[in-house]
Amino acid sequence: MFGAGKNNQFLGVDIGESAVKLVHITRSSKAQTVPNVAIEPLHRGLFVEGQIVDAEQIGTIIQHALTQHNFTAKQAIACVNFSDIISKRLMVRPDLRGRELEQWIEFEIDKFVPFPVSELNLDYQFGEENKDIGEREIQVTACRKQTIDKIQSCLEMADLEPICIDVAHNALERASRLVTQSMAGGGASGLSAIVDVGTSSTRFYVYDGDTMVYQREEPFGARILVDDIVAEYSMPEDKALHAIYHKQLPPSYKQKVLKPYVKLMVKELERGMLGFEASGVNGEIARVFLAGGSARVGGLASKVHQRIQVDVKSLDAISLMRKGRKINTDNLRSQAPQLALACGLAMWVQDGVL
Repeated sequence: MFGAGKNNQFLGVDIGESAVKLVHITRSSKAQTVPNVAIEPLHRGLFVEGQIVDAEQIGTIIQHALTQHNFTAKQAIACVNFSDIISKRLMVRPDLRGRELEQWIEFEIDKFVPFPVSELNLDYQFGEENKDIGEREIQVTACRKQTIDKIQSCLEMADLEPICIDVAHNALERASRLVTQSMAGGGASGLSAIVDVGTSSTRFYVYDGDTMVYQREEPFGARILVDDIVAEYSMPEDKALHAIYHKQLPPSYKQKVLKPYVKLMVKELERGMLGFEASGVNGEIARVFLAGGSARVGGLASKVHQRIQVDVKSLDAISLMRKGRKINTDNLRSQAPQLALACGLAMWVQDGVL
């Protein structure tokens, strides 16, 4: 989406509200290899209502992470969230091509978006032709140029080449696909759900194969955990974040702070499942993948499994790839769900986009 390039190594860059996550993947005819990963915390004030407000500062932080961890990849893939786009499935005459097709898309999408078409980046993909009506399916995706421009500015400030701005749920599905294929039976039956616990929101996606059939977003995220640590231990936010990342919290943390947070999170995920069941989408969820920084805290996967009686596991595609010598495999096991989105972004080429 929104870009193209060609190489055999890519850098997935997940620019979140609380941290930048980087995953470098190289491809060969035999395997995918992860030479390097990094997580660099961000302080508050760089985002407002989920939107980047200081691209220069974020770019500087990305560049620092690249230098500190000796990354070599320069072609980068980042993403926008589902809430940043408008996507419509339309039917079009198969003979429309070039500028005539673009004008038709602009005319049709203008009916659905609250912004002038001139302020949008548009992307489209063709589906199958319906010969009965003589038209072809086309999926049109629109995103505001200013949203994409800010992400590109972050990458360019870090001396990276932005070759694609993907959509987060596509990247997460891409990572989950690799995990599903490794499961017994290749995960052939039932729907897959991905729960991405972000800083200020939790996104619940359900997929039938590689097609998203349901999505829900709730204002619940890991910020609650950070704020509770700040309040309980009277420590500045930057020290609280450092303590979380380096597991340096007081002995009372698990009982006083983590346990209530996990209890709230389980209820939130259960609410997401109930919302899907009430949506009318056909099929049952067979597996749930947890992504984001909170995915492995407090035995969350097992607790969610006990409540919803569905196979629940952390979204860890990196463990199925070769690792470079720089990778600390012990740290990677705990970091993998937080790196899931960046990993899926770095896997972008495998969908045949190039």
